[in-house]
Amino acid sequence: MVFGEMGLSTIIDIVASLGFDGFEADVPDIEKIYGSPKKFMNALRQKDLALAASYLGADYHDATQHPRIEQEALRWAEFLAGAESGNIVIGPPSRFSGLTEKHIKNMAQILNTIGKKTLDFNVRIGVHNHYGSIVESRQEIDLLMKFTDAEYVGFAPDTGHLAISGCHVQQTFKDYADRINYIHLKDAIHPEEFAPREEGFDKSARRGVQWVDRFRDPGKGEIDFAPLMRILKSVGYDGWITYEQDFSSNPKESARIAKEYIDLRIAPIFEK
Repeated sequence: MVFGEMGLSTIIDIVASLGFDGFEADVPDIEKIYGSPKKFMNALRQKDLALAASYLGADYHDATQHPRIEQEALRWAEFLAGAESGNIVIGPPSRFSGLTEKHIKNMAQILNTIGKKTLDFNVRIGVHNHYGSIVESRQEIDLLMKFTDAEYVGFAPDTGHLAISGCHVQQTFKDYADRINYIHLKDAIHPEEFAPREEGFDKSARRGVQWVDRFRDPGKGEIDFAPLMRILKSVGYDGWITYEQDFSSNPKESARIAKEYIDLRIAPIFEK
């Protein structure tokens, strides 16, 4: 979830008050406030919460950066192990001109390396697709999955970003069900239609329309989540399904709406 400039302790209070099981936060943000995994875990236990994952973005396509990325990923894995968390979400770099298959191969190479080593800490990595990144289209997802070892590298799909990147959300879940190890749950309007880089100007809203404006809280958009959840259930998925929103003018209200939808529409599918 995106809570803007709210402090981590405030976010923890909000997440707990709404009845969520856990939340996602990055290691540097945790260290800044709590220092050690032990102190952080003490704070979480008081609220009966868990750390679902941390999101690690880097220039994975750049081979010269691989030694630094590996070092950082292993440091995060060690911290997460101490915080009893088992997921690193891999955030691909932003798109750039001259993107080629070689850049995807470079990314796959370092992910295979760190994915194997983070398992020593019982931490698994999962690639997160993202509009505007080098892992945006179905073709790019397919290439990265092809070049990575399924034993070491999972898939952490974001339903909203799949939708606005022109991917068929249900088919993508079906094709990679056995590699999905983490999920960002986000709704969107006009799913499977690629969001143009610049969509022009919305006079009624008196502002430029950006790709983020296609996103909605769960149940407020047009993605059919039930088939996705049934696909996950069919393969025995027991990982995190984490509500996330890239922007909200009222984060707490968006989180409340999402929790209500999850309890009403998502949870019962796994309880049957």
